[in-house]
Amino acid sequence: MVGLRRAKTLLFVVLVVMATTIANGAKMLKENDKDEPSKGSGETIDVKASGAKGDGITDDSKAFADAWKKACESKSPSKIKVRKGKYLVKTLEFKGPCKSAVTFEMDGHIMAPSKATPGKPHCGWINFEKLENFNLNGHGAIFDGQGAHAWKINDCAKTGKCNTLPINIRITGLTNSKIKGIKSTNSKLFHMNIINCKNLTLEDIGIDAPPESLNTDGIHIGRSNGVRLVRAKIKTGDDCISIGDGTENFLVENVECGPGHGIAIGSLGKYPNEQPVRGVTIRRSLIKNTDNANAVYISIGSSSGSDITQALLKAFTTACQSPTPSRVVIPKGEFKLGEIQMRGPCKAPVEITIQGTVKADGNAIQGKDTWIVFGNINGFKLNGGGAFDGEGNAAWRVNNCHQTFNCKKLPISIRFDFVENAEIRDISSIDAKNFHINVLGAKNMTMDHINIIAPKDSPNTDGIHLGRSDGVKILNTFISTGDDCISVGDGMKNLHVEKVTCGPGHGISVGSLGRYGNEQDVSGIRVINCTLQQTDNGLRIKTWPSAACSTTASDIHFENIIVKNVMNPILIDQEYCPWNQCNKQKPSTIKLANISFKQIRGTSGNKDAVKLLCSRGYPCQNVEIGDIDIRYSGADGPATFQCSNVSPKLMGTQSPKACSGPVTNLPQ
Repeated sequence: MVGLRRAKTLLFVVLVVMATTIANGAKMLKENDKDEPSKGSGETIDVKASGAKGDGITDDSKAFADAWKKACESKSPSKIKVRKGKYLVKTLEFKGPCKSAVTFEMDGHIMAPSKATPGKPHCGWINFEKLENFNLNGHGAIFDGQGAHAWKINDCAKTGKCNTLPINIRITGLTNSKIKGIKSTNSKLFHMNIINCKNLTLEDIGIDAPPESLNTDGIHIGRSNGVRLVRAKIKTGDDCISIGDGTENFLVENVECGPGHGIAIGSLGKYPNEQPVRGVTIRRSLIKNTDNANAVYISIGSSSGSDITQALLKAFTTACQSPTPSRVVIPKGEFKLGEIQMRGPCKAPVEITIQGTVKADGNAIQGKDTWIVFGNINGFKLNGGGAFDGEGNAAWRVNNCHQTFNCKKLPISIRFDFVENAEIRDISSIDAKNFHINVLGAKNMTMDHINIIAPKDSPNTDGIHLGRSDGVKILNTFISTGDDCISVGDGMKNLHVEKVTCGPGHGISVGSLGRYGNEQDVSGIRVINCTLQQTDNGLRIKTWPSAACSTTASDIHFENIIVKNVMNPILIDQEYCPWNQCNKQKPSTIKLANISFKQIRGTSGNKDAVKLLCSRGYPCQNVEIGDIDIRYSGADGPATFQCSNVSPKLMGTQSPKACSGPVTNLPQ
């Protein structure tokens, strides 16, 4: 039995030895198969065999250059093998055309010198140029730009001359090629720059740099067609992806972006002879922790003082056609802007950020009624702290619309036509030639922190005019102009006005109503917590006698309003007839109902503190007056409260006493 056990043990040892020998032999065979080209292929060139050390200290640039030269001159497809290790290299140029296809197989990492040495503008550290059927299989290989020192001396924000720092990987003129499984880290400038490429695939790409690293765009692409970026994680200090002019048919899929500045189209318009951008698709991607939350970011690159009309229209068109949310940025500076219409429908929400000032033509431009139009957009944002300067001074001198109906049209500064689900925030409108802002056909729009400024003698410069819209809010806004601060036209529903300061101007008006046929009802108007100062009128509802239609204005409420030296602080005027363009003997057919004025207090600029002059044909219904305290200290007597064709419901206290004064006519 002992002999049998010894025999079994010996047999087991022999089998183990044989198995180990066979496995080692197979491994050797496999390694040989990897290194030896198949029949009909060029050779495999190992950079270590060309002299590379891969120790992270020795300069291995020459070994890579020699390996490339040999591979590129091979008449049959060849392979360059980079084994595990860290290879320190200076600028490398893998330049074609080559005699046959070349493939890089990279298991090792390469490192740039840490010192920031400026070179030619737009230079690259690792350059692939004029190659066809090129493949780079990275297997997780890292291209480490060692950019920390460069970021400290980067002066791009001050001089714009940082383009002499090297781009980590510069890819120029590649056709039918693929780059897979590489990671670019800590680039001194852009990580990857792709120019003049066709049918290039980037797959399983990693890009990593700190959020504070300057101008380290992840991937910049321009003048290329048919590039695909699939599966990438990009964390950097600038745009994750920036798309320059001439980019066509660019697919971005399964990309995670952030931190960084998002995905940007542009800036566009800075240089002459730029080419169109079209066919950009971004899908199944994640944008997180970025400075720009939108998936696509487009910057107008024009210099201050230039005309950006075409650049802005081109940028908006690109954004509107994007299947993912987009943002267009007008940078700081002053720019000329001609008549422009930015209309949808768009494929996804669009945001326009104006940081500078756009200026209209300073001439009168009679006969045109628009300057800037945003139309037919669902999911729109306008913001940025910038200004729209209508340059209206010349137009006011020829404007006679406040004297006659037969006046020539002048441009409205900003029109929102049929815009839905919109946020308009932190913008200014200055010196409009006509209305500052006109809203028509809007749904669910919020205006917040809007500044509107024009001289008090500028004619017809209504601050915000609204009509045929539903669900608009005007919040935290300052309006100082030459006509109504806010005017409400027919068809307006569910308007909420809060924390608006108005004056100088003509106050906040519902109407005029009844001038035209086919006007629509007005309902759900609420004005609260506002201040009116030095205005010609205060809270006003005005309708035409001998009206061309019979509509209803109802559920109109004014509450908690401060008036400071305001003429006609509270006014219902159903005999509104400027320039005697109507028949006052014919009562207004506009019905007013469910109206309230509550907690209105302050000072009047004339003795007519409250005038409720309703139609004798259709007396006002359900008018409620509560807690009115308006003082007047003029020489012509105390404040008065006049009523005509109305029996208001009184609540709280009223000063002056309700309906105590004789009815007097209003000046027209």
